Amino acid sequence: MAQEDPERQRLIQQALASANLDAFICATPTNVLMLTGYWPVIGKSIALATAGGQVEVIVPGDEADLAQGCRALVTTYSPALLERPVSLQEALTEPLRSALSKLGLMKARIGIETGPQLIPGAYVSIHVFNCELSDLLCELAPAAESVSADTLFANLRSRLTRGEFQRLQLACELARVAFDQGTTLLEPGISEAELAAKLSYILASSAGHKGVRRVGGSFFCMSGPNAARASAAFQMSTTRQLEEGDLALIHCNSHADGFWTDITRTYVVGHRNEKAKHLLEAIEEARVTALEAVRPGAKASDVDAVARAVMCDNGFGRQFSHGLGHGVGFVAIDHDAIPRLAPHSPDIIEAGMAFNIEPGAYFEGWGGARHCDMVLCTDSGTELLTPFS
Repeated sequence: MAQEDPERQRLIQQALASANLDAFICATPTNVLMLTGYWPVIGKSIALATAGGQVEVIVPGDEADLAQGCRALVTTYSPALLERPVSLQEALTEPLRSALSKLGLMKARIGIETGPQLIPGAYVSIHVFNCELSDLLCELAPAAESVSADTLFANLRSRLTRGEFQRLQLACELARVAFDQGTTLLEPGISEAELAAKLSYILASSAGHKGVRRVGGSFFCMSGPNAARASAAFQMSTTRQLEEGDLALIHCNSHADGFWTDITRTYVVGHRNEKAKHLLEAIEEARVTALEAVRPGAKASDVDAVARAVMCDNGFGRQFSHGLGHGVGFVAIDHDAIPRLAPHSPDIIEAGMAFNIEPGAYFEGWGGARHCDMVLCTDSGTELLTPFS
């Protein structure tokens, strides 16, 4: 348990006390990371955290080296056997039974995951437990009471500790290197897919930066008329070649050891015409206005409103077709992550919350632009994590 995080431990114990729970048990990689400091690779790890401050994580043997150094007691198991086929539930039975017994949870009130979540990809494929963990818990500890803890987990993920914030800063630094180098590639004739691939390569090549063990993520480029589709729930690069005068919207989700960014920049290829100039200036004004409105206790809807007013005043209100931002850190793109900066959001911004500010506008058949920054709400206001063009 080398990497202690007293602030995270305190937040976990406060959450358990508020719900009269004896422990949390989870398997979703983002929640395992939040409870233990370890980001599972293939999604077959289980974390347990008790009201008494004990934390344990059960991981596949292949992940043991990566899990060492987290703030949990690490127990390994074999999810597959050479001698005979074995289900994951069977493979986990003994290690989970042992952990429940050792931590005194056989008759406890336990918070578990029950609902759907957006999970950033830790690997090519990730196991999703669904009801499997709940069924196993009922089998091994029939006297225990399982309680949905989805809201508690979401609230816990909404605030970063100092150590977690430092990892997020590193993810932003990695993205900055790629953006800085990528602007030299913006020439007519390069395809969206080629540009995105070169930026992703620069990002992947940053492994080892300041002790980061697992680096990754994706870049996407949408240019000209394709950039008008960048307001969709997903981004996609195509074989379209950039042309003189295009708006080139470049989107990045980078991660450092499981902490994610959500960053977008929009450039003009070659000469900037008056329409593009007006649009980009309006987005910059909305961005600055929103950043100035961020402070502890501010309503997330109010921050959205001031940015939206700027876009409306510039004639782009109808084209600003999404919320101003959402929580980022443990997740990459999840519009339900707290705080939700949107017109009807009930969320209140608190110190320690990391999120994005992303005013934009999109015009079918012509193009689109967005500037998406990563920010942290501090006791005194805003700390900008992506101060680059």
